[in-house]
Amino acid sequence: MVAATFQPRAAYSKVSASPMPVEAPVIRTVLLMMLSLDALSRGAALARTLTAKQNLQNMYSVPSWYGVCMTVTRGDAQRREQVLAAALTVFATFGYRKTSMDAVARAADISRPGLYFLFAGKEELFRETMRQELDRALDDVRTALAAPDADLDARLVAALDANLGRYVGTHLNEGVDELLEHGTAQLHDMYDGHRGAFLDTLAEAITDSGRSATAGVTARQIAEVLQAAGEGWKHRVADREEFVGKLTTAVGVALRP
Repeated sequence: MVAATFQPRAAYSKVSASPMPVEAPVIRTVLLMMLSLDALSRGAALARTLTAKQNLQNMYSVPSWYGVCMTVTRGDAQRREQVLAAALTVFATFGYRKTSMDAVARAADISRPGLYFLFAGKEELFRETMRQELDRALDDVRTALAAPDADLDARLVAALDANLGRYVGTHLNEGVDELLEHGTAQLHDMYDGHRGAFLDTLAEAITDSGRSATAGVTARQIAEVLQAAGEGWKHRVADREEFVGKLTTAVGVALRP
């Protein structure tokens, strides 16, 4: 009987004296599984963050124009153009000083952090907004002057309207001009570069037509007169149709033999 009662105690003592309880391997396995799941969760979260950041980086910006440094477009340029179009309306309505990044974000239906990811601040946003507007205007001018089935008079009228009459008759007309004429501190020489390119394009079209000189007047001088006439009339007409009529008269007089 003594031996019978002693042997279980001896066996129990051996088990108790072992360096690791029977339950320890199970606990260790559970802990390892929990750590693995936590690592997987953290890795997935990091991957989502990196993917979102890369998507934002791939969405926006454009090269340098008129000597102003820009970032480089790598993705959804259309979305970026929409933001800049909304910014133009806000800037033209409220002016540069009264426009806030929050107001532009609301108008463009983009988050404030998203807007700041695209543009470092209001000054950069303003330059990019006006650059896009001037580039579009010049593209439309060149398209108008390249019309194959129109005579020189009609092409010049269309080109002047494309550059100067874009917002005639709308509430943006005065605002856009104010931004271009008094935004020199932010735009640097961007607007001057645009004006020069516009006059050169008009003068080239006049020269190519064979009507480069009228009573000793050069093609460049004719272009300057037409631009001055357009700038003078754009704020004195009721709508764009009337503006085009004034341009037609000015071109007819300027090109009269």
